[in-house]
Amino acid sequence: MADKDKHHKDLKKSAAEADTSSPNKGSEAYNQMRKRGDSITTDKAQAGLPDEKTINDEFVPLAARMGLKEDQIAKMTLLQKWTTVLQFQEKQSDSTTLENKPAEVVKELEKGKNKIKTLVRVRTLLTTETVDWCSEFIKLKGHQRLFDIFVATSEKKAGDKEKELLAECCRCMKALMNTSEGFQKALEFEPSVRLLIQSLELINIVSQAQVLYLLAAICVVSPEAHNRVLIEMRRTNQYPTLMDNFKLKDAEILTATLTFMNALTGSLRDTETRVTLRNEFVRMNIKDYLRKLVDQSPKEELLVQIKIFEDGLESDRGNFAAGGGISSEEWEKHQSAHDELKAKYEKLQTQFHSLEFEKTNLEQEVSRLKTALANAPKGGSAAPAATSQTATAHVDAGAPAPPPPPGGESTGDAGGPPPPPPPPGGDSGAPPPPPPPGGDGGPPPPPPPPGGDGGPPPPPPPPGGPGGPPPPPPPPGAKGGVPPPPGAAKVGRPAKPKRKPNRKMKGFVWNKIADNKIDNTVWEKTDDMKVHFDTREFEELFGEREKEVIEAPVSPRGEAAPKVEKKQKITLLDPKRSNNCNIMLRGVKMAPADIKKAVASFDDSVLKEDQLRAIKDFVPTPEEAQILKDYSGDKNELAPAEQFMLEVLSVPGFGVKISAMLFRIQFSEKSDIAKTEINLLSKAIDALKANKKFQDLLEIVLAFGNYLNGQSNRGGCWGVRLNSLPKMFEVKSADGKLTLMHYFVDFIEKKHKELLSLLEDLKAAEEASRLNIRETTSKVNELKTGFNTIDAQLNAPDADPKFKAAMQPFVDKARETIQALDSRVSKLEPGFKEILNYYGEPTSTETEDFFGTIAAFVGGMSRARAENAKRIELAAKEEKARALQAELKAKAVGGAMKKKGHIDDAIEGMKSGKLFQRMSVRIADK
Repeated sequence: MADKDKHHKDLKKSAAEADTSSPNKGSEAYNQMRKRGDSITTDKAQAGLPDEKTINDEFVPLAARMGLKEDQIAKMTLLQKWTTVLQFQEKQSDSTTLENKPAEVVKELEKGKNKIKTLVRVRTLLTTETVDWCSEFIKLKGHQRLFDIFVATSEKKAGDKEKELLAECCRCMKALMNTSEGFQKALEFEPSVRLLIQSLELINIVSQAQVLYLLAAICVVSPEAHNRVLIEMRRTNQYPTLMDNFKLKDAEILTATLTFMNALTGSLRDTETRVTLRNEFVRMNIKDYLRKLVDQSPKEELLVQIKIFEDGLESDRGNFAAGGGISSEEWEKHQSAHDELKAKYEKLQTQFHSLEFEKTNLEQEVSRLKTALANAPKGGSAAPAATSQTATAHVDAGAPAPPPPPGGESTGDAGGPPPPPPPPGGDSGAPPPPPPPGGDGGPPPPPPPPGGDGGPPPPPPPPGGPGGPPPPPPPPGAKGGVPPPPGAAKVGRPAKPKRKPNRKMKGFVWNKIADNKIDNTVWEKTDDMKVHFDTREFEELFGEREKEVIEAPVSPRGEAAPKVEKKQKITLLDPKRSNNCNIMLRGVKMAPADIKKAVASFDDSVLKEDQLRAIKDFVPTPEEAQILKDYSGDKNELAPAEQFMLEVLSVPGFGVKISAMLFRIQFSEKSDIAKTEINLLSKAIDALKANKKFQDLLEIVLAFGNYLNGQSNRGGCWGVRLNSLPKMFEVKSADGKLTLMHYFVDFIEKKHKELLSLLEDLKAAEEASRLNIRETTSKVNELKTGFNTIDAQLNAPDADPKFKAAMQPFVDKARETIQALDSRVSKLEPGFKEILNYYGEPTSTETEDFFGTIAAFVGGMSRARAENAKRIELAAKEEKARALQAELKAKAVGGAMKKKGHIDDAIEGMKSGKLFQRMSVRIADK
């Protein structure tokens, strides 16, 4: 078999050697054939050389079967052609052995034995045999057996044997696709492109290069295959993997990679799409890789591909800029700025999430502390014991806290504030005993016995008389909770054991249901102790971060100095409002006295709009004012929010003055917005009042619609609602390529071009579609109300002279603006109702709906017009391509010379750069 393969290769080689402009070289090739042992055939050829017609009649069909190229045929002498015919006839008589028949090869594939050896044989035959042999192989479903082996191998775990088999499958695919019929079958096999791309990650570098050349070739040979390659590369995110090849030092894989990239981009017809793909490679630092490769003085083939990529990048960016895009320099600048901003954004986003997280924790902690402080007793009685979450704040907590019990955790949370001591004079008797070592404060006291009223009584005293401490909680692990008093029936639910983590955790602020209300609810049937989860992971996710431990100062005698507890400020307001007011003061960054002074003097150069807006929300309410006035203690002991409100209460009409200052600052901007909206709405209304061009358009729409509906009840229509106009996109042509809107616009372009100016005239409708007359009127009324309020205060008998002196000039100037806005806005509603009636629309129609319909119709016309122009341009390009294709076919001998070898031709053309040059010329022409 090897001898026959060699013999057939000699046939093709002899034809290839005739590929020269010198007839002497062709004769030399013929003489070399004789030296290789073709004496019998040569003797026959020399003995009786037929006439030229007979030779061509025999040779032309044979050349088509062998896939010889046109330029090779043109340069062969008659003797060479006749010798080729005789050699082929001799080979045919010798190659009738059974083993090389397509049927036997297909049977061998079906057996599935010695797959690699069988595939090598199939590839050799597909490469060296004639087109007829390949066609017979395909007819017998040999290609399908190849595909089956390819799929089965790709689905197996990739060992060394599987990788070798996968590489051979790729080579067979290339040999099959080198014939036109095989190429078509490969395209019809949907996973073909996916399997080739998928194999890149498994096969060796040499095979990778072969696959990349094959993928590049099918990109330039078939637009359909090119599109599939693009989709698969994007779907599997193969571009970063492709870029990794530039880290290798193998010249062949580098050349193949760059050839593939040039084919991917160069085969795209749309300039913007090409630029986008090229820039994707640029973002992955391809320019740096290419620069380093050039510095290493690579081989000529690699230099060719580098130049093609760089030239294509500059050319496309130039064309894109000329077509209305941005220049190459601007593109680089924008790309660099984009990457820098993206990095900054991601960094800021991370910081933002971190700060949000910390803010939430701090707000929860502040809320708990404020609640504890607000609920603290104010009459000097003992404060409740600290819970495991927070320590109760106390206004008079000035004395040092007692030391914690040995080994205990009096607060339940490490590092939490200690509980305040009982004040002098308390009647609680001896201090409560500490919890047992490792405890967390014990369970809560038992609920009251039946018949109790009000809150739960203190725990029962121990034997020995009243006034003693409550009994200590049970040790850890004990069940049943606190025992009931002697002689009493057992009441309530037992204390639920806690699931203690190994580290301090984030708090979950939830609202607990009282233990005595659990019965007969869903919670009675739940048992969270049965829920098993990864506690280590849970603690990692939701555990508190360890805080830096600052050692307490040590006294000269070596003892730690006692902690000095910061004195709590007094809060009189609602904790939440007080907290929000404190936040406002930190944002305003002004002392209450300075705020008071600025408002009293109407100085809006000191207080800006955002500050006034923030302060306005914290003008004291009458209830808050009364609470603050009733306070007789030291003002310095009040919290900042209380100090602020107490300060501004001394300014007469503080809230009125804040509102007036804010209105004066905002008036110019708000009146400009109202004026702009009135102008847009008025312009849109005027554009549609008895508009003759729009009426003509509607007339054409009605004509088309009545014709379409002539055989149904919808026909014979006198008029339609305007919301029917955008629905012209829903009426598709029989072939699905056009809509009624496209036809409508094309009709106007050809027959009534003067109506196209309406697209510009009705642009006001698009801007008006975002507005609502009622909302615009409301904005004007809001300005009127604010103005009238200030005007009334200025004319009041007891008006503050300073207030009048500061605001009167503004009021006098604003009066004219208010009157003009009021006059114009009052005309909008009647004008809008008028055009609704004119177009037969319900008077309840909203402005945004009406103008939105007009805007959708006008926008649809513009879109259809652009799509029509693009379709015409594409049709012209396709016609030009068909003409070029017909020209190429006409040049082919018998129309069959290109049936084999087109993949090899494409690869050679890309390697030399000539194919890419022809492609760039065609793109430039288009």
